[in-house]
Amino acid sequence: MHHLPRDADATPSRRRLLLHIGAATALPFMLTGCGRRQRSKHPVNLTPNPVGEAKSLLESYAGGQTLGSEREVFADLVARVTAADAEKGARLRSFFDEVTASGKVDAAKAKALAGEF
Repeated sequence: MHHLPRDADATPSRRRLLLHIGAATALPFMLTGCGRRQRSKHPVNLTPNPVGEAKSLLESYAGGQTLGSEREVFADLVARVTAADAEKGARLRSFFDEVTASGKVDAAKAKALAGEF
């Protein structure tokens, strides 16, 4: 004799009720997610920091990054750093001029200059 699954003999109205209960239970999780969203404890600073950008680039060079397409923005970065700090801008310009002329980055010089930033 063939036995039907336990839920097979449920009335259509009972099935609909179970479906509604399941949907009502799942809906809040589907709309909001299971976990709570935590707010950042540190505010995000959207103001550009050219000295920080230059330092980050110099640290990358100190770590072994080779010269790439970023050389196209050297003049812009130097201008922005110079506007923030003329002395650092002059040192950065000198470094970038040397890099552009040689086509290579001296990692030791990049590390030393990053330390000054």
